[in-house]
Formats: sequence, C-alpha cells, structure tokens
Amino acid sequence: MPTFPPDYAADERRAAGALAAILCAHHLIRLLKCKRNSLPNSPACKHEQRHWDCHEHLDCLMRREGKQREQREATDVARGQGAGEAAPEIVL
Repeated sequence: MPTFPPDYAADERRAAGALAAILCAHHLIRLLKCKRNSLPNSPACKHEQRHWDCHEHLDCLMRREGKQREQREATDVARGQGAGEAAPEIVL
C-alpha cells in the first residue's frame, strides 16, 4: 500500500500526456492533409500512415514504460527504499 496520496504528481502526468499528444499532432496533420489532397486515392498516403502508426506505437510504449517506472517506485517506497536505491539482494 503506497504511503503517498493516489493523486500524487497527477498534474505532471497529465501535462506529460498532453505534451505527447501535441508532439504527435504534426504526424496526424500530415496524414489528414494527404488524405484530403488525394481523396479518391487514399492508398497514396501509405508513407504518412506508416509514420503516424509508428509514432503512435512508440508513444504507447513510452507511456507503458512510464507507468511501470511509477509502479516500481511505488513498490520501492513501500519497501522502505528511496528512489534510486538498489535492493540489498540486487547489490552483490
């Protein structure tokens, strides 16, 4: 059970998610422009679609890693270790 409130650093996480959405927006804008400009021939935008899909996948991976990092930090705090300290069984 974590000793800190559940909404701890929620504003920073929310801001990081909004920033990631802004950073991904330029790929989506390029894709939508391409689809608009080549309306009957939407397969012409495969290159932009590939960029968008790849960037969206990387964003998902980064968010998952951040969530796992937060969970590890929470378990370290629950064990009584500070952030960045290694568990005694890990240090040899």
